Amino acid sequence: MNSTERIRELILRLRTVQLFNLFAAMLGASLVDKLGRKALFIISNTGMLVSKSQDAATFQFVHTKIDVLSQVSLLGR
Repeated sequence: MNSTERIRELILRLRTVQLFNLFAAMLGASLVDKLGRKALFIISNTGMLVSKSQDAATFQFVHTKIDVLSQVSLLGR
């Protein structure tokens, strides 16, 4: 792939991202008009709470599993 093709590919990707951002902004503006700011604030905070709780649970599980495995491997010595 030469530099011209690479530049064209990058421009296409940038345009795709710009179109997605435009769509998301228009959707967000229409939701604010229909639902109101308070409802969207509550919905977004609930989503963040669920997401961060899943992150914390996954993080805790992974580190607990690693600690247990390291303890078992130390016992085998």
